[in-house]
Amino acid sequence: METKEGQKSYLITAISEQNNPWFRDSILPADVFRRYVEARGFSAYSVACLNPTSSEMYDRTYGWLGAQFNITGCLAPSDHPPSSHLDAIFQEIVLQNMVNENFVKKPGSNIDTPCDMEHIHNLLFNLPKISRNIQSWFQSASITGTWSWHALRSVEALLNQPLHNQDITSSDRLNHLKSLLICIALTSLDTSDWKKWWKNPQVQHFSFFGEYQIFSQAVLLPALLMGSTSDFQLENSTSDFQLENSTRNFQLENPSGWILPHHICVFKKPMVENERSPPSDLSQSTIPRSTWRFAMMMDPGTTISRRNMLASLNRTHVMLEKKIGNFVYRVLVFINEKFDGKVPDGIISWKDRKTISKIDENLQSFHSMMNLTRFREATSFILKIARLGNQYFQENKPWETFKLKNVTCQTTLWVSINIVRLLASMIDPFMPDIHDNILMQLDCQRQQMPLQLEFNLKKGHEIGFAFILFRTLRYSGI
Repeated sequence: METKEGQKSYLITAISEQNNPWFRDSILPADVFRRYVEARGFSAYSVACLNPTSSEMYDRTYGWLGAQFNITGCLAPSDHPPSSHLDAIFQEIVLQNMVNENFVKKPGSNIDTPCDMEHIHNLLFNLPKISRNIQSWFQSASITGTWSWHALRSVEALLNQPLHNQDITSSDRLNHLKSLLICIALTSLDTSDWKKWWKNPQVQHFSFFGEYQIFSQAVLLPALLMGSTSDFQLENSTSDFQLENSTRNFQLENPSGWILPHHICVFKKPMVENERSPPSDLSQSTIPRSTWRFAMMMDPGTTISRRNMLASLNRTHVMLEKKIGNFVYRVLVFINEKFDGKVPDGIISWKDRKTISKIDENLQSFHSMMNLTRFREATSFILKIARLGNQYFQENKPWETFKLKNVTCQTTLWVSINIVRLLASMIDPFMPDIHDNILMQLDCQRQQMPLQLEFNLKKGHEIGFAFILFRTLRYSGI
């Protein structure tokens, strides 16, 4: 994927949590946002940094769920290509610049000291010297941006305390510091044009990570990059997945073009009841992956157990079956049976425009929530539009107006089939399988997600055969 000249592009990074229960971390939300950005017609480049545990189960879980990134990787032994590439990036971007400014120094020394990866264990990261810069950035960013209460108070509390030197003597501390740049290293490993993503003012950077990484991502990373001789675009927004998520941009002067996340999405780790352990292989689940994806975005949950997770999945599946599946099936079956599978024409009345106006209003709210990465609220607007479609179909009773041979029946079907097309576009980021199935039934091509209800299915378009999107679960297990 390449950036498009004159058009904003999106760099999406996801950092997985260790020992994350029920896969409630940043991987799937980052994939949902990537799909949304691409459905809107923008370029996107996505990177996932996995911990070794999640890396082992990636194909069995996130892979099965359909999470896709341009490149995935994790911190590995020193002889592994991503790790050696990371060493080079760390040396070039940070150490060579920061030593000259005395932001990295030897313990007990204020003298600039040349350093390399072999002698890194003798160094400290001098946070006190840069603390004023961090405070200034935070004060501006927290005013001009939109931060959730949880994230705002967390960073504020961290910065109200004196910042201490970060000892990078131990390999764990060093790896932690290096891991902040892993996404840059992975991008450079994947493409020679990586600077077009990391040094491009038209690129917006969305970063997804867990609440336990707030200090690393909202304090250490800005400090690390402000300490180098390059100026970076710094994030102005951070948030909590269960409250509010991300937002407007705030950019510092950026002569060398490096970017940091404009938008940060923080995910709270759910409490886990002490029952049976979560599954390690979702591909063995009898519940469709589309239901898994939608349920995880719609109901983040604060306490997770096998019992309430199964209840949530079943509840979500039944709701999708009734609100979306039923509407799609009714409309397509009616057109197939009464109009020989050809989309009828119609004349929009004031009553139709009233429904269309409500749909457009909810669609605008959906886009707003997606741009703020507030996926829970975004899913609610999908369901609201499906409900409006069902109400419109039911109130106009095409099975009765068809007998009268008037234009009302044709208009009802014409509007309804285009609502189905709109729903297909909206659910694409959350349930790509269902999106593809609806397009197959409509016998039409993928289109850019619209900003209002569009009537792209014209008179005479032949649809395919209708089939059930969400089959009733005879047995559901995890």
